[in-house]
Amino acid sequence: MSPDPTQRTLTTAGLRLSTLATGASVTSCEVEDADGGWTEVVLGHRDLRSYARGGYLGATIGRVGNRIAGGSFELDGTAYDLTVNDRGDTLHGGAAGFDLQEWRLVEEGPAHVTWGLVSPDGDHASRARSRSRSR
Repeated sequence: MSPDPTQRTLTTAGLRLSTLATGASVTSCEVEDADGGWTEVVLGHRDLRSYARGGYLGATIGRVGNRIAGGSFELDGTAYDLTVNDRGDTLHGGAAGFDLQEWRLVEEGPAHVTWGLVSPDGDHASRARSRSRSR
């Protein structure tokens, strides 16, 4: 995580949503109640730096979502070994999944933020470059 994490907050009538470049994560979502107070409705870390340590709270998951048993697979007769990060398995992209990457701000407007990430060929044993967006 950079020393000054990139965060964007959107505010609309009755809603405040904060996102973070680390993992293209949703860090906060507050909704306005009938009395004009605000209630947090997202489970997240206590501070922004904690997102760099993982835990998947609010994060964009990838390159793979879910678990790859044993941290390896075979495709078209070729075996691929992945990093393992959960009891001998690969969970949500492994030790350096999308949730830990610094996404770049692609676009923002009054009611949206778009984060982008390029995952190069070979990343997470992939056979192609991937361009991902989270909006």
